Amino acid sequence: MPSLSRLTDRPTAATVVIAGVGVVGSALVARASYVVGTLPGHHLDRAAATGAYRWPYEIGVALLVLAWLALGRLVLDPTVPGMTRRVCWAAAAMAAPLLVAAPVTSQDVWSYLAQANVAAHGLDPYSVGPNAVPGPFAHAVAHEWTDHPSPYGPLWVGLSRVVVQIAQPHPWAGMFLLRLVAAAGIVATGFALTRLCRATGWRAEVALWLTLAGPFALLMLVGAVHNDSVMLALLVGGVTVAATVRSLRTAILVGAVLVGAAAAVKVTALVALPFLPLVWHWYAADSDAADPANRRPPTLGRWIVAGTASVTAGVAALLLTGPLLGFDLGWISQVGDGTVGVSWLSVPQQVGNLLHLVAPDRVAGHARDRYSLMHPIGLALLALGLAVVTLTARRRPPLRTLTWVTLLLVVSSPAPRPWYLLWPLVFLAADRLSPRALVAVVAGSATLALWFPPAVHPAVPEWILPALFFPLAALIVLTVLPTTARRPTSTPPSA
Repeated sequence: MPSLSRLTDRPTAATVVIAGVGVVGSALVARASYVVGTLPGHHLDRAAATGAYRWPYEIGVALLVLAWLALGRLVLDPTVPGMTRRVCWAAAAMAAPLLVAAPVTSQDVWSYLAQANVAAHGLDPYSVGPNAVPGPFAHAVAHEWTDHPSPYGPLWVGLSRVVVQIAQPHPWAGMFLLRLVAAAGIVATGFALTRLCRATGWRAEVALWLTLAGPFALLMLVGAVHNDSVMLALLVGGVTVAATVRSLRTAILVGAVLVGAAAAVKVTALVALPFLPLVWHWYAADSDAADPANRRPPTLGRWIVAGTASVTAGVAALLLTGPLLGFDLGWISQVGDGTVGVSWLSVPQQVGNLLHLVAPDRVAGHARDRYSLMHPIGLALLALGLAVVTLTARRRPPLRTLTWVTLLLVVSSPAPRPWYLLWPLVFLAADRLSPRALVAVVAGSATLALWFPPAVHPAVPEWILPALFFPLAALIVLTVLPTTARRPTSTPPSA
């Protein structure tokens, strides 16, 4: 690989070499995934997972991180033209080997298929679990999900049902089809994010590099086939419509319907609805005001009226999705239900750890066993945080508000998953980033990619996270972040 100091001299050639390194890394991940990944039923060969095949996986992820950081050296320099297209095809090249990999880092894709298989057989996936329809799809599910109804919205279950009907009776075929759906979601998110950056005046190549081209996103959305790719495509699409359509009525209606559709995948997307009018007023209504300081927020009364219309349209779209796809409203009681997550990302679980130290006889030590105690704490934290963010929302750019509210959803949950951090990341990346925020985001993404195990077990100790983060942050400051990128810029996005 060319030295970092000479990358900007020949950006196309440098991007080819960088993408080649990333392709080798993702190919190693794909090869190792069939031994150390999350295979159907989680039939993990533990000896192999901790032995010879674990190293190709880890080396592959390290190469993906290295390639991403080197690509960032080009992207973050605003004097290098044409980087938007280069980022897109480099990300596509690095993702390509993962399209044929076994699932890594998560077993969720097998649950998606098994829950959709229940719906394909005419049963209610929100009342019974995969074991209600014995067969290869039910056998592929991890044991903790075999009797668990679907926690996902009707749009996702309906889409997965179509995939299962095509793939019957082969779970592997269903997994590869869902991966194509995930890839389509990533592409759609990329298009929406590019248009959103044009509205905000930020550089699209930086936003795409930080989010969809990153190793963490590639592993979570392509490698693990998480349905967040579809949710993000609809959510970012709705916000982009609100930021780019000049008619307030059209922007709110279409944007809210898209956000409602995103909530029909994961209900958490609903949190964006009240803020769509702020997005319109900040970007679309005053799009001729190049200087953000000249953009004026709406009056409180206008925001309440438009926000009410946005919430009404989005919730109506969500509620209509179920009946249109053949599900009654019983799915509402199940959506969002889950008790398995990572405690280091959850503020309620950190409170639970403290309470367990103080009163070990009254508070369980295991996160799953104290879920019923931590859930009300999380709801209270979320309500307080949303109230503060909402009351101050008119003072800041709305994408920062969306970053805060989606981050609050993650950290206030008693059972968050690390890939949920992609929700706030897409909004954070579409706005101007300070150098400190940029270093934190890049170091954090690289750390999560390197830390996350290829399968749920064996787990990697959480103390490794800070041990990776701070050296990576120093490395990024010294080698990746160019002098020209050490201050925010409003340079127009390159073609």
